[in-house]
Amino acid sequence: MRTNHMQNLEKWAHFVRNNPTKWKKIHTQFINAQFEKAYAFIDKLLKQPNGREKIIKLYKIGNLKGYPNLLRTNQVWNRINRTNRK
Repeated sequence: MRTNHMQNLEKWAHFVRNNPTKWKKIHTQFINAQFEKAYAFIDKLLKQPNGREKIIKLYKIGNLKGYPNLLRTNQVWNRINRTNRK
């Protein structure tokens, strides 16, 4: 398994080295997809019974004032939409 991982890293490094203008767009799309999945997961939890409490427990949030937008469904989808526009 580890060998396969290293091979993939080497392929990516080779691609980046040989395509200095192409790789950034691909990488940005990948990172944005990761954020979209995280936001969709949070939104799905918020729609469940006791979803807010599940998120607080899952992320071990102690300071609720530090995450005012995380626990609002509309805010989650606004972040997804902002990410998609970039």
